Amino acid sequence: MEKDNQGTSLSQINEPEFLLTRPFLIFNFLNLNDYLSLDMVVVVQSQTVFFNLKSHISIVWKKMDNDIPDTDIIDKEIEYFFDAYGEGATEELVEQFNEKNVKEFYLRNPYILKNAIIFVNKSKTILHTDPIASLIYSCSATEVFIKQGILKPTIYSSIHHELLSELVTETILKWSIVKLRDLLSKIIEEYKLMDSAFTKFTRDKNKTTLWEERVSIQKIRNNIVHRADPCTIENAKQSYDVANEFFLITKKLLSKIDLDIHKGGIVQSSNNNKV
Repeated sequence: MEKDNQGTSLSQINEPEFLLTRPFLIFNFLNLNDYLSLDMVVVVQSQTVFFNLKSHISIVWKKMDNDIPDTDIIDKEIEYFFDAYGEGATEELVEQFNEKNVKEFYLRNPYILKNAIIFVNKSKTILHTDPIASLIYSCSATEVFIKQGILKPTIYSSIHHELLSELVTETILKWSIVKLRDLLSKIIEEYKLMDSAFTKFTRDKNKTTLWEERVSIQKIRNNIVHRADPCTIENAKQSYDVANEFFLITKKLLSKIDLDIHKGGIVQSSNNNKV
């Protein structure tokens, strides 16, 4: 019978609420403090497996033969969990974050937006002379503002365990950008960054939503990269404008937690030398 280092039989653990098919990844009711000495990695406790510590549910994956967990399979299991629990898992993730933790994340990672800002500025500089490169720069910056500027700090700060926070955050950020739309929308709603719902928000008098514009630009960018298709100056200008809009949304988020983007693209709490 398999035991932890304190002699507690693993068979004494309560019947799992959610037992996955992979033999080394188990969702179960555990008391985290009692199982820190297991020859396994105890990652977190939560209500629906990840995000609420109150009900003492933990994720455990058994030590592999080579002592290295198969992260690709773990990624798939985490994604499977979100698919299985649907909107409830996403809502709980957003509910668990707090502004203090998000602020601390930015202050620990002050250069997280630096390259995206450089890309946006470069996009504007070459917009009329090299629209293809301009679009690629701004489209890449848009993805960074969404994933690194908004999603990552919130996801990371919602999971109150150092080991799991990095794993789950990186797993979620590997998903397609379209799949992250609902999570992004909930974060924007939670921070009250827009007067209207994000999924309905449009720039100026545009008939298409900001998200629809982003999707359209992403398709153009993919065709450039994978099919060597051209693009117009109008395409590049739209891509720049969309990137700038997500930059402004990110700045609004930062302002909610008394931060701003300063000279050099650095996130700081000071009011001097702002971008």
